[in-house]
Amino acid sequence: MPVAASSVVYVGAEDSTLYALAVADGHELWRFQANAPILGAPAVGPDAVYVGSSDGFLYALDAASGAERWRFETGKEIYSSPVISGGVLFIGTEEECVWALC
Repeated sequence: MPVAASSVVYVGAEDSTLYALAVADGHELWRFQANAPILGAPAVGPDAVYVGSSDGFLYALDAASGAERWRFETGKEIYSSPVISGGVLFIGTEEECVWALC
């Protein structure tokens, strides 16, 4: 599921890649390779993009470059889309677990 923020569209794929594409012409700005499919939409913050993967990790990526800033291991596959609310990042995992990261 794609998400647009500013002039960029972010979309995850079953090939385990998150793509950042320019809205204006669709050219690839950067890509990030996880270890398993990315099935949920990413959440976009002021300077970071957050995306879960079915490898059980939530990734925080630099919005400008796609470089990995950090990762959080949930221990369960992530199929849902993260949400940012009130400065807290929420993500759900397989087996009905919800994580809240500050």
